[in-house]
Amino acid sequence: MQIPRCRAGCAQPWAAGAHVGPLALLAAASGLLAFSTAAGARPTAAHPTAVPVVRLRSVASKRETQRKPAGKTPQITAQPTPAYAAPGTAVRFTATATGRPKPTAQWQISTDHGARWRNVRGARKSSFSFIAVAHQDDDRFRAVFKNRHGKAHTHGVLLTVVAGYAKPVIQAEPQSTTVVLGAAASFTAAAAGDPTPTVQWQLSDDAGTTWSDLTGATQTTLTLTTTAAINGYEYRAIFTNVLGATDTTVATLTISGPVITGQPQSEDVATGDPVSLTAAASGSPEPSVQWQVSVNHGVSWTNVSGATATTYSFSAFASQNLNEYEAVFTDALGTATTEPAILGVGYALTSNWSGYAAVGGGPYTSVSGTWSVQSVNCTQASNSSSSQWVGIDGASSATVEQTGTYSNCAGPGGTTQTYGAWYEMLGDDSMNVNYGAQVDLTPSSAYPVTADDTITASVIVSSSDQWTLTIDDSKWMHPFSTVIPWSGPAEASAEWIVERPETCTGNQCTLTSLADFGTAMFTSATADSTSGMIGALDSTPVEMIRSGTDSTLLAGPPAPAGSGFTDSWQASS
Repeated sequence: MQIPRCRAGCAQPWAAGAHVGPLALLAAASGLLAFSTAAGARPTAAHPTAVPVVRLRSVASKRETQRKPAGKTPQITAQPTPAYAAPGTAVRFTATATGRPKPTAQWQISTDHGARWRNVRGARKSSFSFIAVAHQDDDRFRAVFKNRHGKAHTHGVLLTVVAGYAKPVIQAEPQSTTVVLGAAASFTAAAAGDPTPTVQWQLSDDAGTTWSDLTGATQTTLTLTTTAAINGYEYRAIFTNVLGATDTTVATLTISGPVITGQPQSEDVATGDPVSLTAAASGSPEPSVQWQVSVNHGVSWTNVSGATATTYSFSAFASQNLNEYEAVFTDALGTATTEPAILGVGYALTSNWSGYAAVGGGPYTSVSGTWSVQSVNCTQASNSSSSQWVGIDGASSATVEQTGTYSNCAGPGGTTQTYGAWYEMLGDDSMNVNYGAQVDLTPSSAYPVTADDTITASVIVSSSDQWTLTIDDSKWMHPFSTVIPWSGPAEASAEWIVERPETCTGNQCTLTSLADFGTAMFTSATADSTSGMIGALDSTPVEMIRSGTDSTLLAGPPAPAGSGFTDSWQASS
């Protein structure tokens, strides 16, 4: 070390008369000490040199040193767990430890049941993964954590390697389902694995955010009794074996309102025919039902008063043609509506009548009408007959109370036109009314009938079951009328009919050929003082066909015209 020389004029503490120790000199040289002349000191004869003043500089470092915390030896905080694997599958061990400074990890293996351990090259992280091989079966693994203060090791854990072991693989996923309230709901899942996996069903009531085990739900099929509270819950199955766990996809349970199990069927009927519409729905408790009708092809619907059973029965009216009907089932979770059933109310088909019959809305106590006796065409070379009449009953009951006229082709070859008037109480077997057979008025010269005569007829029954049958020809001096007591008729319908009559020999009766009457017309058709019967009485048009299985039209279809209608001959038989 070189001590700098003092320049001219400076005080020299090491000059004669001053004593400076070697430590002071070293301190001065290193800048730790400074020499200066005391303030106001001057050289004197006794002290030709000023006494030096020694001033110490700070020896503290510019950067204050911080006290370091005490170190800690490693402490194991998470132990590894035993592992199971099949050869060629991945194995992963994990362990953690704390310490200061942070410890490093080194995984070790023992092939002699933990007697001796050796490091696994490169396995220096808290997690250790590798592919299992068969000879590693029964090996042990542990992690050693160390820092400069010490070290700690985990427990040794067993690796089991067995050929054929496999983690569960889902083979059947549960499916979302919708059931009615109170019904049983089932979910089924399946998985394969070796060893055979166990199963645990779980549910989530918050759209899959959290899951909880269902107590006792450890079979591959989960069956639940549904309540409104579990509507929308989600379910899954967890399959587990020694190699791990696999979960299925999520299935959602939806609890619905009523479920339709039976649809009403559309029907085609004639006026007066019975109609029964039936529907069914499941639910718990059993849902209520309300039938509705639409008269505008489903645009709007109204409740049918009193129709609150699963079967809705009524008699068809002509005005109900093309009405639509549906059943609405309701329970606590909502409603379910059937498909609409369409009602067709059309022509009634018979083998001997053509015209109109008012059925429903009875009882009927009076019927009347006017017509012109049609001239028959007798060129068919065979006997044939036709009748026009008004009456009560017959369309839906076993009796007929009627009066009218006939137009026949009779005689050799059926070439002779014959006309007449008659009345009949069909079903009244008493001798007072010809044992229920037709009573012909023509033999009496007082009641002749010819073609083109205008006929007015009526049938009326009193409250005391007195039946008055009246028929009048505009050419007669006075009408024919008879009163017959009879309590048997049902008074269920009113009719205006062109008929193909029967001929009877003893108890054997057959239909005649239908005489060609051309076009017949009824006017002023009324029943129970109601005119315009086609609409007001909800009447059914009736067509005459050859037989119940033959669609050959003999008479009809009747064409409405105000308070009457026309009816046309089509074929003779």
